[in-house]
Parts: sequence; structure tokens; C-alpha cells
Amino acid sequence: MYDAKAFDRLALKLDSRATQIVFGYGLLGLVLGIAVAAIFHSNVLVLAIVGIVVGTVAGEQRAFELRVRAQTIFCLIALETNTRQSVGRMDR
Repeated sequence: MYDAKAFDRLALKLDSRATQIVFGYGLLGLVLGIAVAAIFHSNVLVLAIVGIVVGTVAGEQRAFELRVRAQTIFCLIALETNTRQSVGRMDR
């Protein structure tokens, strides 16, 4: 049985996960930037910022895939809803 609410929850979960991934990758980049600065006795602030930027960009790439999946699910829900409405009007 088709359950639009279940698919809607899945799409919202994917979108939420995409946001978490961007934040997580940015945080990982920060930690790695600080670690590299500590190892090589470099400027911590500069490498922390570079790490955040690189991590966030990598996270955005991964998050994009999840957001595309979520949008695909939303489109399929809309297609199913509109098809059911059209078929319902035809039956009358």
C-alpha cells in the first residue's frame, strides 16, 4: 500500500541528514586544520579556517546527493497525488 506520509518523512529525514553532514564535515575540517597546525607548528587560525572551508565544501558535495534524493521523493509524491486526483475525476 502506498503511504505518502512515510515517503514524506523519509525525504525530510534525508534533507535533515544533509544539513548534519555539512556541519559535521565542517567540524571535522576544523579539527584536522588545528591538528595539522599543531603538528607543523603553523598558524592555527589560518589552518583552522582552511579546514572549515575544505570540510564544508566536501560536506556540501555529499549533502547535494541526499538533497537530490529528497527532491526526487517529493516529486514522486506530487506525481502520485496528482495522478490519483486525475483518475478520481475521470471516474466520475
